[in-house]
Amino acid sequence: MWQRLCFAAYNALTPLLFTAWIPFFLPRVLRRGGVQSGAGQRFGLFDREARTRLAAGASIWIHAVSVGEVMIAVRLVGELLRRREDLRVVLSTTSTTGLALARRRLPEVPSFFAPLDFRFAVRKTLDLVAPGHLVLIEEEVWPNLVVEARKRGVRVTVVDARISDRSEFVHRRVLLGGSRDVFASLDAVGVPDAAEGARWIGLGVRPGRVVATGRIKFDDEGIPRGACDGPIAALAAAGIDRSRPVLLGGSTHRGEEAILARVFLRLRTAVPGLALVVVPRYAERSRSVARELEEAGLAVVLASRPEARSGGSDAVVVDSTGDLRDWYGVATVAFVGKSLSRGGGQNPMEPVAAGKPVLFGPRMGNFAAVSRELLAAGGAVETADEEALRAACERLLLDPAAREEVARRGREVLDRYRGAVRRSADLVLGAAAL
Repeated sequence: MWQRLCFAAYNALTPLLFTAWIPFFLPRVLRRGGVQSGAGQRFGLFDREARTRLAAGASIWIHAVSVGEVMIAVRLVGELLRRREDLRVVLSTTSTTGLALARRRLPEVPSFFAPLDFRFAVRKTLDLVAPGHLVLIEEEVWPNLVVEARKRGVRVTVVDARISDRSEFVHRRVLLGGSRDVFASLDAVGVPDAAEGARWIGLGVRPGRVVATGRIKFDDEGIPRGACDGPIAALAAAGIDRSRPVLLGGSTHRGEEAILARVFLRLRTAVPGLALVVVPRYAERSRSVARELEEAGLAVVLASRPEARSGGSDAVVVDSTGDLRDWYGVATVAFVGKSLSRGGGQNPMEPVAAGKPVLFGPRMGNFAAVSRELLAAGGAVETADEEALRAACERLLLDPAAREEVARRGREVLDRYRGAVRRSADLVLGAAAL
């Protein structure tokens, strides 16, 4: 009875909450663009072209909320299609940037905006796509999507499963366990380790359906290491040759670019030739970030237009989405954003996979477990504030042996996660037998 009451309350309140959220959500969508294109898909409404692409039915529907999850989906889809060429995979995402990245990285896979978790929208989308298997990435366990899929006999699997502290609090304390039936209906859940598995079981997933697969996000198996041609060419066009040391800030958030600019200005006396590369978490901020760095006194170019300046360039701001892994390859030292001026952190394993020493601030809650692993192994450096960041950068930039040692220890931690893509594909293809 309690489960049914909670589900009824969820369906009654969700439209009201969505309406209240529009004033905060719409400006961000407008900044990123694409608000008109495909907007109806969020309500289960598809134009003729989209219906034609999706109406043939899908073996597997993969849902990836935004850019980070789409990158996971790219790896998983590649492995699935390598094993089973007959699979018909479709991919949904929630954000405009995620959709653009999906279409760029997986042009052969039909992609679309996921429906909002309104019962009518979910039903219309399921009727059109008609999947045999729904694969959710990380913690995208939307109640109506899961329940309506299971009503149709669609298998539901979660890969790279991770429940944030906030989501766990909502399910346990706010809903008082009212979502347990939804979690109990999941066919398989691939978790990084036993500790994360226990959290999913505590939310209602049946123990026999939880499998330790590792995290695709941290699995670099089969990915080339080192710098890629695009970033190298962009730096060269900006007049920054490969002999210059590079301080790179990846997935930076508001406030951190100013910190990096001040750190850079203080470092370049001690580290001759130092260059700065900033990769904002949201590409639509790139122009405002470039202006901010210019106002701080730096000669700045955008990566998409890397014209060499007569007096030389100090910094490059990357204004594309989905290329961060490639850019880490040109770094001498890498700082991971959303860890100093804001909280939560971004993925510290991407620079580790590129063989770079990684630094991050104290606010790494979204990647708490792996950050602790890296710090315990000496494979990363935590910097409490701007001055600590400057000191750590100076030490690593001036000491090649120290850089190599931090990078080596980070690789040892990363190696523990190898094979996650293969194990997750095993789980998806074998979920019916669980």
